[in-house]
Amino acid sequence: MLFRVLTLSQRCCLRLQEAYEQIKRQMIEALAPDRRGQMEAAFEKLMVGVLRNLESRNRDKFTQNLTAFRQEVKAFLNA
Repeated sequence: MLFRVLTLSQRCCLRLQEAYEQIKRQMIEALAPDRRGQMEAAFEKLMVGVLRNLESRNRDKFTQNLTAFRQEVKAFLNA
């Protein structure tokens, strides 16, 4: 039973990772070519120091990174 729960959990995490990568790719491709590098860099910074688990410390780090990501992207899109 525990093995089955872990297997389902791994599948879910894999699907979420795939969805994240797809959204990331779509957002980058939607930009003008001269801004794609900036968006790629912003996405890289978004996940710095973030492990793929739901521990509160990890969620806090992601939230901090997300705030910085939003500000960075807003700044270069409005430039």
